[in-house]
Amino acid sequence: MARNIGMFPSLKMEGEIWYQSTLERDYIYLLEFDKDVISYVEQPGTIYATIAGKARRYQPDFKVYKTDEVSLVEVKPSRRLAAERTRIQLAIGTEYCKEHCLNFQVITEEIREGCFLDNVKMLFRYSHEKLSLYDMDKIFNSLMVTGLISIGQLCKELDGVIAKNRCLNLIYHMAWKHLLEVDLTIPVTKETIIIGGEYID
Repeated sequence: MARNIGMFPSLKMEGEIWYQSTLERDYIYLLEFDKDVISYVEQPGTIYATIAGKARRYQPDFKVYKTDEVSLVEVKPSRRLAAERTRIQLAIGTEYCKEHCLNFQVITEEIREGCFLDNVKMLFRYSHEKLSLYDMDKIFNSLMVTGLISIGQLCKELDGVIAKNRCLNLIYHMAWKHLLEVDLTIPVTKETIIIGGEYID
């Protein structure tokens, strides 16, 4: 079976992260966006556990460090969860994490349902934008005056202060950085309403 192996340009880890399937790649997008994820490691090493009286070993796909927990993660299409090899892997992961006070998580293609992942991928394209304090001040000052406003309308409000094409890029960048809040459960467009924000000096 052919594998979709590649490298992801991680901002959070400041380097290239290997993935072995497109599902793993999509999960990495979510790790990059999740502000509670401090760091993560792909292929973190072999773990061991005794299952049904027999010593077993297996290598999880990721180890994820969050602000409140550490998890070992297996990324697997749901159609493969019933396979004997997968069931043994999951049993090893569950037992090992129980013994070491870790969380064990299984990620399937359910992460692709709805609009959230697609929006995260779109915002990632703007993650490298350079945001100055001047630009951030102008955007937040305008929001304080206008209140709830669409992304496109905010750019119109800032026309002449920030270039229109750059304004859109900056707003998407700020949404990526969690400086601006938008509803990611529906497609993000110029008509999307900015529903909140957090100013960081």
